[in-house]
Amino acid sequence: MKTKTWVFRVIAFLIPILFFVAIEFTLRFSGFGKSIPLFIENPAAPHYLLPMPQVVGRYFANDKLAPNVTIEPNFFLKKKPKDGIRLFVQGGSTAAGFPYGLGASIAGMLDYRLKQTFPEQTVEVVNTALSAVNSYTLLDFADEIIEQKPDAVLIYAGHNEYLGILGVGSNYTAANSRGATLMYLKLKDLRIFQLMQRIYYWFAQPEMDQSTGTSRTVMAKVAKHKNIEVDSDLFNAGLAQFEGNMALLLGKYQRAGIPVFISSIGSNLVDQAPLCQSPSLSMML
Repeated sequence: MKTKTWVFRVIAFLIPILFFVAIEFTLRFSGFGKSIPLFIENPAAPHYLLPMPQVVGRYFANDKLAPNVTIEPNFFLKKKPKDGIRLFVQGGSTAAGFPYGLGASIAGMLDYRLKQTFPEQTVEVVNTALSAVNSYTLLDFADEIIEQKPDAVLIYAGHNEYLGILGVGSNYTAANSRGATLMYLKLKDLRIFQLMQRIYYWFAQPEMDQSTGTSRTVMAKVAKHKNIEVDSDLFNAGLAQFEGNMALLLGKYQRAGIPVFISSIGSNLVDQAPLCQSPSLSMML
C-alpha cells in the first residue's frame, strides 16, 4: 500500500513538470522565441567564429526596446591552433574602443602588439566588449568564453555598473533585485519565460514606448536614475552588485583554470566635481 502511495505522489509531482516541458518543446518546435549565442560562424569562412554583433538582443524579448549597440566583427579560428595564443577581452564601451572602433580597442592594440612579439605563433585577441553593459553581461558571457579555451581573459569594466543594462540604476533591470536578475539570466532562453515576457510587454507597450522613444540617445534610454547619491541605498546596491557578480565571474574562470587580468578603470577623482549641484555622484556611461 505504501509503495502505491509513493508511486501516486511521484506521478502527481511529475505531471506539472511534464506539462511545462511539453509546452517548452512545443514552443521551440514551432519556432517561437530565440536563443542568441555569443559566438557564431563566419558565413564567408565557416572555419572562423566571430562574436554575434547583436548579442545584446538576448536581454530583450522585444527587439524594439534594445539599445542600438553591437560588437564590431573580429574573427578567430573555430579550432584553436596547438601553438596559438588566445585572449578574450570583456568590458563596456571603453574596452570596445568607442567611438574609434576595434583598432583603438584594448583587443585591437593588444592583438597587434602580441603578433609583433610572437611572430611564429597564431595570436588571437577577441573583443567581446560593447557599450551599455556591466558585470551582469560579463558574467553571462563567461561560460561561452570558457568553451573557446582562452589562455587568459582581460577585464576592463566598472563605468557602466549603475546605468548599464540590468544595473541598479537602469531602465532595464529585473525587479530591482540582484537575486531576481541572476535568476533572469538563467531563465531568459526558456521559451515559456519568453512567452511570459511577450505577454507582459504587450500590456505594458504604450508606457514603455513613451519611456524609451527612438529619438533618445543610448545613454538616455538606459539611464533611469541619472543622479545617485553617495552612500545611498542605490549606491551601495551598485557596489554589492559589482562585487558579487565579479566574485561569481572570477570563480568560473578559476574553476576552468583560466588566468584573469583585471584593470582599474580610469577616473578623475582630483579636480572634477559631480556634474550637478546636489551632493550626489553622477554615474555616466
